[in-house]
Amino acid sequence: MEDRSCPASASPCGRRAAGRADMIASRLRYQRLATARPSVSAEPAAKVDVTPGILVLGSGPLATTIITRLQTNPRPGYRFMGYVETMNGEYRDRIKDILAGGGVKCVVVALSERRGTLPTDELLDCKANGISVEDGVTFYEKLSGKISLAGLNPSALIFSDGFKRLRFAMLCKRIVDVAVSAIGLILATPFLLIIPLAIKLDSQGPVVFRQERVGQHGRMVRLYKFRSMRCGPESHDQSRWAQKHDARLTRVGALIRRCRLDELPQLWNVLRGDMSFVGPRPDVQSLWDTLVAAVPYYRLRAAVKPGITGWAQVRYHYVSSIEDGIERHEYDLYYIKNMSVWLDVRIIIETLKIVMLGRGAH
Repeated sequence: MEDRSCPASASPCGRRAAGRADMIASRLRYQRLATARPSVSAEPAAKVDVTPGILVLGSGPLATTIITRLQTNPRPGYRFMGYVETMNGEYRDRIKDILAGGGVKCVVVALSERRGTLPTDELLDCKANGISVEDGVTFYEKLSGKISLAGLNPSALIFSDGFKRLRFAMLCKRIVDVAVSAIGLILATPFLLIIPLAIKLDSQGPVVFRQERVGQHGRMVRLYKFRSMRCGPESHDQSRWAQKHDARLTRVGALIRRCRLDELPQLWNVLRGDMSFVGPRPDVQSLWDTLVAAVPYYRLRAAVKPGITGWAQVRYHYVSSIEDGIERHEYDLYYIKNMSVWLDVRIIIETLKIVMLGRGAH
């Protein structure tokens, strides 16, 4: 891939044409993939990349996030061709020049402010000529499996097609919860007998750890876990995030956390209906208050039951800072918006892989 500007149209006015080309070259940073042409020879023709090209329109936080993702984590079906900044009114001509060059099949609109800057005529021409136009928030959601909080307007959530809570779907989710928790408790019986003994032999203190956490609609839920940390004042510090290699962990605690076996007592929470098997992880009150104040739309987590595992747990790592909390919430917000039985099944399968293959708890 090479950086080059779109060629200016031939004109008798050489200086004007050259000036226009210089303007585009200096102000429009556009990456264009060369299209391979079949060669008329005995050699096999070069394979043509027919993947639809993506052009990003915008220069704010959301546009930057999308561009970075496309460049650093390319996915099949997405071929980044370039972007157009909208810092001044000349970008409308640039869009026309780029589209005339061919190759672009999708324009992603990632403007921080659309009022007065949305190139309506140009985008209508795109639609009329078979070029798809997608909203930046929706495109990034499909690309990454999370909802970017960068420049996210409330209207993008309010007028979205997500957040559906159909009665039948919620009934199916509850049936899955009861079935999975009941079967899980039966299959986990050997662990429910061995783990408490191992904890007692390894360190002093209770076998089961009880803690109040924020649940659905802000109600407090008493959560149960096998104790994995040493007893002491520092172990009860609810303002601290657990670290991946936390010094407070016991030997048995490190082992059961790696395979998520410390979460087994929460199957009882699921059976009772306090929690769901799949959902955002619940926070203690102090961390909840901190994250609600620091992270946009964090209160939306309370719209659903908390879970033992979740979309963020199979896609992200430990939360040990505000920055981690923001990214975890981007995954959880995706789950809350797109919640379905099929997504739950996918998360359960990914969780089983983590438990059985020992890839480590998130």
